[in-house]
Amino acid sequence: MRMIVALILLSLFLASAAWGHAPGDKPPISFDEISPIVLREGGKEVKICFRDVVYHHGKKMGTGSSVLPGVIFAYRAFQTGLEKLGETPCREDLRVKCALPDYSAVVCLQYLLGDQGRLEVVLPDGAKVEPLSPQNLSRFARNLGPEHYCLVLTHLPTGREVEVRVKKEVFPPRYFELRRMVLYREPRQATEQEGQALASMEVSLVEKFAKGEPWELFEGFRQPFPVVEGVITGGLLLALAAGLLWPRLRR
Repeated sequence: MRMIVALILLSLFLASAAWGHAPGDKPPISFDEISPIVLREGGKEVKICFRDVVYHHGKKMGTGSSVLPGVIFAYRAFQTGLEKLGETPCREDLRVKCALPDYSAVVCLQYLLGDQGRLEVVLPDGAKVEPLSPQNLSRFARNLGPEHYCLVLTHLPTGREVEVRVKKEVFPPRYFELRRMVLYREPRQATEQEGQALASMEVSLVEKFAKGEPWELFEGFRQPFPVVEGVITGGLLLALAAGLLWPRLRR
């Protein structure tokens, strides 16, 4: 019996090392609690809050405080790219190539960069989109897919590039199909139910981008091991297992 209990404890230890936290155990995050982006400009640090980006986008687009998927994607991808660079760069030292021909994303990235000249929209096939006007961008947004949700952040003084690409599984099933039907009536006009389904999906997608951790949203990221919690939990489990096994090992 002691052997069985010890093996169970060892299994729990290995599980805690592999997963760290149970899924869904973090509290919900409001948009106001999304971490700000910090850059250097004019010799001092500049803090850009997500609320500032949303208000700027709302004034430019006439959408008020609504958060569109393109805005939250651009913000989180830019933020994650900075984290991968591992420093607080000067604002003017950054360049962004974004594969998403979405004017909301463009407005967000232009605001973050503070200069329209260092933002390019380059499609997955390598074609560069110019000009970055709403009318022109909409021409290329007809056939969006997961591959468009990609951003390359370049630190110009060093030439270092960081790619941030959204995982395909982040997007709800049929999202892009319904988007084409609702916005472009292709291959047919969407029904009212399909329009409502798309609206619900967009709300879900915005929340996912807002609440998700980098390893949940973007390719190439690993979930960090919670050191303190892992050491305490693992240590207790190993100690219990050793205590149960020790009498048997001494025989």
